[in-house]
Formats: sequence, C-alpha cells, structure tokens
Amino acid sequence: MNCRILIICFFLYSCHTQQIKEPRPTSDIMNVMPNHFVSFAIDLAQIAGGKWWEGSSDFSMGRGGKNSNKLNFKREKLVALTSSLSPSIIRAGGSEADSIYYGLDEDESIPKGFQTTLSKRTWDDFYEFTRTTGNIPLFTLNIGPGYRKNNQLSFVHFHKFFSYLRTHQQDMRYFELGNELNAFFLNYGLSGQVSAKQYAGEYLKVKKILKSYFPKSKLLGPANAFWPFFGEVFSSFSTSSKDIVKYLKNHLDILSWHFYPTQSHRCPVNVNRASEYSMTHPTTIGAIDKISEEVREMTKRDGIESWLGETGPAQCGGEPSVSTSFSSSLWWIDFIGKISQTNNKVMIRQTLIGSDYGIIDNETLNVRHDFLSTYLFKSLRARRSLNLVGDRDHVYSYCSKDGVHHLLIVNMKQKNVEYNLSYFMDNNSYNAIVIDELTSKSIIDKINKANQFDTSMIEEDITRMDIGKTLLIKKRAYAILSSKNKSSICSSLVAK
Repeated sequence: MNCRILIICFFLYSCHTQQIKEPRPTSDIMNVMPNHFVSFAIDLAQIAGGKWWEGSSDFSMGRGGKNSNKLNFKREKLVALTSSLSPSIIRAGGSEADSIYYGLDEDESIPKGFQTTLSKRTWDDFYEFTRTTGNIPLFTLNIGPGYRKNNQLSFVHFHKFFSYLRTHQQDMRYFELGNELNAFFLNYGLSGQVSAKQYAGEYLKVKKILKSYFPKSKLLGPANAFWPFFGEVFSSFSTSSKDIVKYLKNHLDILSWHFYPTQSHRCPVNVNRASEYSMTHPTTIGAIDKISEEVREMTKRDGIESWLGETGPAQCGGEPSVSTSFSSSLWWIDFIGKISQTNNKVMIRQTLIGSDYGIIDNETLNVRHDFLSTYLFKSLRARRSLNLVGDRDHVYSYCSKDGVHHLLIVNMKQKNVEYNLSYFMDNNSYNAIVIDELTSKSIIDKINKANQFDTSMIEEDITRMDIGKTLLIKKRAYAILSSKNKSSICSSLVAK
C-alpha cells in the first residue's frame, strides 16, 4: 500500500515538474555586447505627426491609417522611464523616414511629394530627449521619391541636415540610409524601387558627405525586412542585402536588418498571425535561428558589423492584447537571449512608446510586461555572451564587466522545471529572481499607479533569493541568476 502511494505521488509530481540537465558555460565568447545592446525605436511618424498604427486598423504605404499627434517628450514620467533604460540607442526611423521633408526651420508646412515635415522644433525636441535621458540618437536618412527626380537621388538635403547639426553642436554618432529598401516598390510603386547597385553608389556618396561633417560617425543600411520562415523577402526581384554587401564589402559600416516573428491583424499578409499561443510556440521561437545565421554568413567574410535595427513581437503596430501580454514578454526576454548569441552588436525594439508593441503606453504612460523584462536584462550590464555545452534551449550565460556571472533561464512550458545548477556554477554563491505573470503584473501595476517613477519601485518588489544547487522555475516564468562575487567563469574573460 505504501509503495502504491509513493508511486502515485511520484506520478503526480512528475506531471508538474520536469528535471533537466543543465548546459555548462565555456570560455568561448559568442558575442561581446555594448551597454546599449538592447535599444529602442521611436517612429518618425510619432515624432513628426505622420500616419501611425495607434487607433487605426488600416495599412497604407507601410504605415497605419491615422495621423499621430506629435509625441510630448517633456513628460516627466516618460523621461524617468526612458532614463532607467539608458544607455540605449534611440532610433528615429520607420517608413516615415523616407517621406519626411527636412524643413529645419519654423515652417511646419509640407511640400508636395512628402508626408510630413521635420521642423526645427520637432527635431530639437527629439534630440534633447535622447540627451536628457542619457541615450544615443540614431537617425534614418530620407532616400525616398520626394528627394528624387527620375529616380536619381538629390544630395542637397543631406548637406542641409548635417550642417544644421554641426551649427547647433548636436553631435551624432549613427545614421541610417533608408528604411526597408527591399519594400520600396510596395510603398512607392515599381518606379520607386532602388537597385542594389544604385543603393551602393548612393551609400558611398552619402558616407563621404557625412564624414566631411562628422568624421567618426557611422552609416547603417539597408534596413531590409526579413520575414519568419521566408528570410529576406522580395530579394529575388527587389534589392537584397547580400547584393549590397557584395557591392560595398567593408565600406558598409554596419549592416542593419529588420525582423518580426509574427504579424498583427493590420498587416495585409500574415505568414504567422500573432496570438498568445503563437508567441511562445516553438516555430515562432525558432524562426529567427536560420535568419540570424544567414545574416552572419552575409557579413563575416568582410568583417561587417550587423545590427538588428528593428524588431518587436508583431509587425504593423503589434497585436492588441497579445503584444502587451505576458506571453509576449516570455518571447521577448528569450529573444534577447537568442540575439545575444549572434554576431549582432545592437538590437532595436520597435517601439519604446505607443501602439500595441510599445513597452510604454503613450496615452497613460503605463508600462507593460516587456518594460520590466527589458529593465531586468539591461540592469545586468552583460558584456559577454558565453557558449553553453549541452541542452542550451532557453538558457543563456553572461559575464558583466566586473566579472559577475549571470544566467538567464526562460521556462515557456506549462509545467515547472527544476534546474540542476551545479553544471554551471563555480564555488560562488548565487542569488536568483523568478518572474512569473503574477509577479510581473504586481510590479508594473505599482509603477502604473504612481505619477512619478524611479527604479526603487522595481527593486523593492523583487525578491532575490539565495539558491543552492537546484532551482525550481515555475511554469511560464523566467529567472535571472547572478553570482554574489566575481566568478572564476568570468575572471579570465574580463581582461579580454
């Protein structure tokens, strides 16, 4: 009878808890990351008042169907929230980048052939916001049809913009040439498409102009779109990154590219429709693997740096209720782990604020689950992503600059998982935080009820528990583990 009870108890326990053998970190470095590895975008449609996704279910020329009010960058809570995520790149880009007129004066009127105007005040407000919050601005330059005649690009507006920046002592380290070049024909018609060879020639000319104003600045491109399961779309008849790399070789400062794992209801084509189920499905999680390897192969021969220049849970503004859910947060924190193991030095989340994929709600300034997971990862100050030997699914190992060892573990399963920690720990003591949906909701609710924000609102509600050789992670939760002192795993890497 006692044996039967034991068997039944063991069966019930095993249904809810799964033991796995952990991977072991090695001294092999997968990626060396800057402090701004996880960064953010603010769409130029939000900055200049163009067509945007928020409040709209329409799709038009790569944008939403409703004109956005210009973002108010002066809000104290927005400044505080954004400052807590510094240092980050703040990218002013999106489809609006190739439709905006560079006025750079007091005139807000929009000339024919453009959708919006970048006035002096509009630009200065954005630039000042990035500096006030301790972040780094990146600006996507217009190569759209408004600045072309017979599809030949004018270069006058680049001189105008760079001259304005230098005159006003607004130092810029990063620019990007165009947005999603391989989809120009969708936005501007077949006559508006730019070939890889033509783009390469324009890139070299713009780079030469840029260097005459800002010798140390870097120029990204071509910000082409990659789709789950398909890779770089339209490349057979449009403009492929591979061809651009072939023409430019190491003259290309940084290869930028875009990827979303799912599409929202706004997208005219859905290859993987966003839902809470699809966000954590293995096919969605693994969709990036082949594509990131494709980017690595594309850039490694000429030693070109690559950035995932735009990404988020669902293309076309995010999916209501889904992109703001904890399922999205599980995908996001795991996706950060995945990209940290590639050769990409920066990944830029679309978007910091607004629509359904923003980590901050624009109307209320309420933060979402993805804000918390982003904050927790960035607070590690992880600089080196380590290779793991063994079962490495959803387990990521890091060293910070001060020699502390961290582990990120994401449990997307509908059951608890017990991890044997002895396979990765040295003789250090470790502590851990475990974030499930209820914990995440409790923390963000506290932030959202307050009129102001400081990081103590997060730190006070996080339980850092001392752990031994095993750790039970609840179903649908993630954990971040940190050594209490310098780790022997990291000590040999710090000097590198």
